[in-house]
Amino acid sequence: MAFIPSSLNLKLTSNRVCITPFRLYNINLKYLSWLNDPKLMCYSNQQFTTHNIFTTLKYFFRMRMERNLFLSIYDIDSTTMIGTATIYFDFNHRISDIGILIGHSRFLARGYGTEAWNLLIQYLLSDSFTRKITAGCVESNLAMVRIIEQSGLLFEARRHDHFLISNKPASICYYGLLTHQSHLH
Repeated sequence: MAFIPSSLNLKLTSNRVCITPFRLYNINLKYLSWLNDPKLMCYSNQQFTTHNIFTTLKYFFRMRMERNLFLSIYDIDSTTMIGTATIYFDFNHRISDIGILIGHSRFLARGYGTEAWNLLIQYLLSDSFTRKITAGCVESNLAMVRIIEQSGLLFEARRHDHFLISNKPASICYYGLLTHQSHLH
């Protein structure tokens, strides 16, 4: 069966995490508080936008229209939404680019991001679409660098002083993994 990136029935599970498509009912005050939290967004371009129901709905529908995946991350035990993930597809080059956010403060720095990230990597390695998995992050976001590197993605490039974080230049690191070369397959 061919991989359908826009699948609305996606469900990925591990010991503590369940990942499903982001739904309209996930747009709530808690989620908006994550997007507007300066500490959570300090490494993201989202820091430059004040999010509300309208900006979030616009993003939600744009992701669907462009056939990318916008996903919710849940803690299995409490069934609490703890974060989100995105997979942007480059259909011409068969590239899947991943991003992740653990927004719920109770679940930060406890391995949930790593667990969710690894689920996404395994999912993309098993599909028939993805030729290459990519990701990028601000170099000073050490937790994200660690998650990406431990998942098997390889460092590809650094854009020096590309972003401003707290008005200071910050480099961006880019990572990639050709799926046919993965030892994780």
